[in-house]
Amino acid sequence: MTRLALWALGIALVLPPQDDPLLARARAALAAGRLAEAAELARGMADSDPGAAEPRYLLGVIYARAGREEEALGHLEAAVGLAPAEARYRLAQGSALRNLHRLDEAVAALEAAVERGPSLAEARYALGEALAAAGRDAEAVAALEACLGLDSSHRRARYQLGLAHLRAGRLDAAMAVLGRLVEDDPEDRAARYGLALALLRRGDLEAGRREMERFRALEARERERRLAEHRGERAARSLEEGGRALDEGRTEEALRLARLAAECDPGDPAPARLLERARAALDPHGR
Repeated sequence: MTRLALWALGIALVLPPQDDPLLARARAALAAGRLAEAAELARGMADSDPGAAEPRYLLGVIYARAGREEEALGHLEAAVGLAPAEARYRLAQGSALRNLHRLDEAVAALEAAVERGPSLAEARYALGEALAAAGRDAEAVAALEACLGLDSSHRRARYQLGLAHLRAGRLDAAMAVLGRLVEDDPEDRAARYGLALALLRRGDLEAGRREMERFRALEARERERRLAEHRGERAARSLEEGGRALDEGRTEEALRLARLAAECDPGDPAPARLLERARAALDPHGR
């Protein structure tokens, strides 16, 4: 069975190939981040057909996306109760339990997911992650390797496998796994940091320091990107509020917001246009 996996706060939304139109609309709303719309559609389906498991499953994923883990778990447990053989529901239930730090219950639910869906790579990955969180690294390695056996491109599984080797002191194995991740994606900050730690712990100080410097450069670049993104968002918000202030006759406020937008994003000509409009409104005769 072909499945597509979407992720919401660590809970995989694994879709079956068949699709009811209402479910499709709810999933599309979820994928677009329109959580209230997705929840309304899923809740309507659950209310109209209390014996249907899929809407309860979808509600669980939606609530997890909203950070409401306890409510998410309630819906997911209801879905499991309605369709206990469905591996997808057990996978989501186990992921919710892991997010709530109920690790023994999470492992049990995810083991049940693997038993019912042995070809579901996400279930193997989630089990490995929960086992690692519970300190059961040897079992985690087996689960993560099984995940990679099903899906060799699963980067999160490979990263967790590298960390498990690193925690266990298997430095050569950790370096091989994390090094491959860095080779495939030189911008992967987490993998590069793990590789640097493995090299330093093995005593290869020159290579370890070199990788740590590269990690720090990537971190600095990411901080700058986030800062620029924040400035852009602040500039856009100031422009919107400034335009509204100008329309409402609050000209001084519009001027202040236009200047703020210009400071946040000096390369954008829009703040200058707003400034010009605000100054014209303040002095329509150009004196």
